[in-house]
Amino acid sequence: MITLSPLLLFSLVAALGLLPLQNTTLPFFLPVSRLWNDLGWLLLLVLVFIFGARLKTIGRDMSNWSVRVVVLGILFFLLLSIAGHGTSAFLLHATEVIAFGVLFINLVPTQRIILVTTLIGVLSIFAQWGVGQFIVQHDFNFQHLGESQLTSALPGVAKFASSYSDGKLIRGYGPYPHANPYSGAALSGLILVPWLLSHVRGSKDVSLTSATGLSLIMMFALAVAVSFSRAGILGLFLWLVITATLRQTREVLQKILGSIVVAFLAIALVFSPLFVSRISDSEDKAVSDRSLGLVWSLNIIREHPFWGVGPGQYRSALKEYLDSHDESYMSWQIAPVHSVPFLLLSEHGLILGGALILIILSWFIARHRSALLFMAPLLPLLLLDHFYYTQTFFLILLLIVAHTMSHTRFQLEGRR
Repeated sequence: MITLSPLLLFSLVAALGLLPLQNTTLPFFLPVSRLWNDLGWLLLLVLVFIFGARLKTIGRDMSNWSVRVVVLGILFFLLLSIAGHGTSAFLLHATEVIAFGVLFINLVPTQRIILVTTLIGVLSIFAQWGVGQFIVQHDFNFQHLGESQLTSALPGVAKFASSYSDGKLIRGYGPYPHANPYSGAALSGLILVPWLLSHVRGSKDVSLTSATGLSLIMMFALAVAVSFSRAGILGLFLWLVITATLRQTREVLQKILGSIVVAFLAIALVFSPLFVSRISDSEDKAVSDRSLGLVWSLNIIREHPFWGVGPGQYRSALKEYLDSHDESYMSWQIAPVHSVPFLLLSEHGLILGGALILIILSWFIARHRSALLFMAPLLPLLLLDHFYYTQTFFLILLLIVAHTMSHTRFQLEGRR
């Protein structure tokens, strides 16, 4: 275990919380340019780690293998970032995730609770941000923080036609580049709330009342609703079913479970006409476009079955495939396939990509079945979108959720 100073712990959670704001100023998918902006977070984190620790522990900290990995990773990928190629961007993306992951899993339990509490707080602020955008139907002019420009007249903004509006309704974004990642962040926060409630009951350091827990759950649920992400809404339904049926979560939320169910029914009742409008929007080509993207990805996998097209090279490989087969396409269709498993297999092949998927699933099934069940609400987003793999913040967030839920008291309580 690494014993972090208060300054370092604060810097860690601050960097993690601000990462989505910084990442949204980069290109929508893998950061091919402006790599220094992305690298700066990792560099800042390590510098604070070195100088934020008490002087008498610096030697011991620097002898820790995880710290050496982070420091060497920075030096190595700083050189790679000069080239600015797609593969170096991917490697930088992966290194940041590993660095945050190594530091997170080495936190002592109390520090982990503080970090998760801070993360939930940050995610709840972003959730309210998106709800506010949906209410006023425009952005808040926070572009300097990474907010997208949101008006119904702008092309490319996620919106849908509705009989309840003269024009089109803008979906909630928060500080993220699209409404779908916004729903993923809110759903991740929702998954973490019961875990946090189970760990802070009776704690002298952290006080989280049932009312606060209910408020957080409702805010995250409302954020998923105003995102109008079909995969996110399906994940929200899965969360409610799992939470209401498992004894472990029922015990944690027993005082507010009835209120949660009533509130979810109210949200469904109020938003159901808009959900119907979103699904029946004749101008929405997302389903057909994503289905076509899955077909293209499958063909790329067939052409590069064993080793794939290379990390971070999917877009260039897709353009090459479409041009070589004389298939017509729009420029915005040159994007990662909307499915994490398909993207892994396309870029890393059946050998590496397939092995990684099997190893992760086998590890969870063998040792952490409960965690796999608690993370099931994220499955629709993992299967039907790519941001949990292509965006640094969301890959870190997925790692935190997975590690947190695999070390939860729910499992210990369930074995009694």
